[in-house]
Amino acid sequence: MEKICIDFDMVLEFLEGKFVAVEKIKNYSEEELCVSVFTAYELLSTVSREEIIQQFLSNITILPFDKNSATLASNIKKYLSEKGVDINLRKIFNASI
Repeated sequence: MEKICIDFDMVLEFLEGKFVAVEKIKNYSEEELCVSVFTAYELLSTVSREEIIQQFLSNITILPFDKNSATLASNIKKYLSEKGVDINLRKIFNASI
């Protein structure tokens, strides 16, 4: 079984019942769906119906941000800074997990 990490926008669109997102999630029904701890936080802090988010999060894996993730995130940030690329820190954190 493969892990499929979905981001905030995909989860939100899925929960809103948007066809494309629902179909994508259905296509991964045999896989282990995951979100990062940061995506879980974003969902809990922005969606007003917490019970729906809690139910969704109870059915998927939440990936932690650990020491290895922190090291990788710092390397990604340094690399992108050297290339002159400015990117949202949230995206770097999610990529490092």
